[in-house]
Amino acid sequence: MMARSTSWIEVKAITDDPVGEDLAWTTHKLTWDHDGTYAYKNSRDGKCTVAQPSSFGTNWYIDRCAWTYYSVIDGGRTVASDLEADYHNYDFGDDSQRTDVSHDVYIEGYYSGASNYNVTWSKSGEYSSFLDLDVVVNKG
Repeated sequence: MMARSTSWIEVKAITDDPVGEDLAWTTHKLTWDHDGTYAYKNSRDGKCTVAQPSSFGTNWYIDRCAWTYYSVIDGGRTVASDLEADYHNYDFGDDSQRTDVSHDVYIEGYYSGASNYNVTWSKSGEYSSFLDLDVVVNKG
């Protein structure tokens, strides 16, 4: 067994509009310890943020920002964490129609110090076809 070390990964899921303005973003950071055999929980941090207002004068709102999973799995070799968020907007175009966006940011930190992540998202409502998702990852 090697000496225990600490690693981290931060994954940011960003919904933006066609010109690239960030409208709603979910940031999930997992820090874990590892010794070459096992992975150990250290800490996690998460934040859900919205443009209020955007440069076009529209406002986004956070409906939910929730941790859904935090556990050591795979026989003690992996720390897993999940953060989910739901957002909406109703003042772009027709004020009586909503646009909804959801993010799910799942991260695994491994016994070796390596990591992996998966980001899924959904969008619906008025002009949702114009939205896209950017993912930014930092590691240390």
